[in-house]
Amino acid sequence: MEDEATQDHEGPVLLASLASAVFPNTTVAVFELPNLRSLQFVPDIATARHRPGDLQSVLAMDDPTKLLFEYNQYIAHKIIETPGRALEGASVLIAGVGGCCLPHALHIARPDLRLTLIEADAAVAQVARNFFFLDRLEQDGAAVHTVSIERFLESEESQNGYDVIVLDVFDSSFAPDITLTQEFVENVKKRWTGTGAVFVNYVVDPVVQNVEPTLSRWRDIWGERPCEVYRCVNSSNVIFSGY
Repeated sequence: MEDEATQDHEGPVLLASLASAVFPNTTVAVFELPNLRSLQFVPDIATARHRPGDLQSVLAMDDPTKLLFEYNQYIAHKIIETPGRALEGASVLIAGVGGCCLPHALHIARPDLRLTLIEADAAVAQVARNFFFLDRLEQDGAAVHTVSIERFLESEESQNGYDVIVLDVFDSSFAPDITLTQEFVENVKKRWTGTGAVFVNYVVDPVVQNVEPTLSRWRDIWGERPCEVYRCVNSSNVIFSGY
């Protein structure tokens, strides 16, 4: 059950906590800061504190178009401001809802975009509706599915494909193993219409993780079509973009 809001006198307000439906012994926590609301995965809610390094999403309450993470800024810029990247009424699939930062920014800047949002963790989807206005996106026409991205890509609902695909899914360390396979990469390309772009965000610890084999797999399957890799300056995010 969600907790009643509790005040941390030395920091933010804990608005809610809910056991993750995907990660064992993990709690999805929502914190309130001045003009900001953050979502965070924590191992022990009894001792949880707002820790910037563990944030999954941060929503600017006074201006949802203000994206605070560099990787979100990069993807939004590519979709919204690059001519021809997302045509009028383009279909956009976003896997990994979190605190709805990117969906809100896209919807406000481009209300013509047809959003489909995938979130594997039912606890994240619930707090997103209650505290990050996911319900407003649904009221405005966004389709929301609580299912893993690999299962969704194999479902009937994904058969028509998407002009823009954004993959922002990960587990406690890097990314779900299934999303690193050649079969998954090929399924993503099959569900892409070829008219927009595909963006894949990885959070990499360079000490223990080597992202290069995964990036090479994306490049190989992408073939002769244009692609690029962006390494964020202010974080450990690495983004593959295929066009």
